[in-house]
Amino acid sequence: MENEEEKELHDQLFVESLIHEQLVVNCPIPKTIVRLGANSVQPRPLMLVMNSELDRVAVLKKCYRLRQAPEPFRSVNVAKDMSKKDREQHRAALAEARSRDADEESGDWRNIVKGPPGKSQVLRVRREMRRERNVI
Repeated sequence: MENEEEKELHDQLFVESLIHEQLVVNCPIPKTIVRLGANSVQPRPLMLVMNSELDRVAVLKKCYRLRQAPEPFRSVNVAKDMSKKDREQHRAALAEARSRDADEESGDWRNIVKGPPGKSQVLRVRREMRRERNVI
């Protein structure tokens, strides 16, 4: 049982360091920190339940800082949890964007999926035209 307590303490310290030192977010420790999946040799994802919606948004906004973070934090992937209905709607929007891209004849436009989970929309945007420069 002590081994489980050590793992929980390690997870809590890791999350505190991630939020306060790497992301530099001034919010309290998450309400719940839980490892998902069965015990295995491979690393398992952590699920964090934040104390408020504002804390969640603050953490998600600062996740870009993980790209320059030291190694144990650089490999962290942070994502907002989506319900099954939201995932299905997002998958359908991605499929629609891909089919529209396949139907695009001129190649000047591409279709992207934007919007929060559950309200994803397919938008048509102009591709960046790359100009070839003659360098002397």
